[in-house]
This record gives sequence, C-alpha cells and structure tokens, in this order.
Amino acid sequence: MPPGGYTYVGPCRCGFGPHAYYQTAQGQIVPAAALFAPPVAPPAPAPGAAELEQLRAEKADLERRLRELDERLRSEG
Repeated sequence: MPPGGYTYVGPCRCGFGPHAYYQTAQGQIVPAAALFAPPVAPPAPAPGAAELEQLRAEKADLERRLRELDERLRSEG
C-alpha cells in the first residue's frame, strides 16, 4: 500500500514491479523506490567538549597502561 496522498500511475516501460511510479497530491511523479525505501538515520552528532576531553583522558590512560605492559613484558623476557 502506498502512503496516503499518493496515487499509483503505473509501471515503467520495462514492465517490472519495482519500477512503478506514483503521483503526489501536488502532481509530482516519483518512483516506488523513493516511497518504500527505509528511512536514513541522521549522522551522529560531533562529540561535545566534555566528551572529547573524556575520550582524550581515556586514550592517555590506555597509552600509559600499554607502556606499563610493554615494560613488564620486556623485563620478564
């Protein structure tokens, strides 16, 4: 079923289903793919200043832990 306000116009010249066309209430002709496509998720917002600072602190902590592990492996080996 097409969304409300759309009228089936017919298939394109190839005669296959997914290439059907619909007309809007304003008279615009649109392909069926435009009507039945899944919604696109909006892009993720850029991190805020507080989140950026938290990520930088987490990165520094992980780098410190990696250095400690690397030193421990070298001393054991």
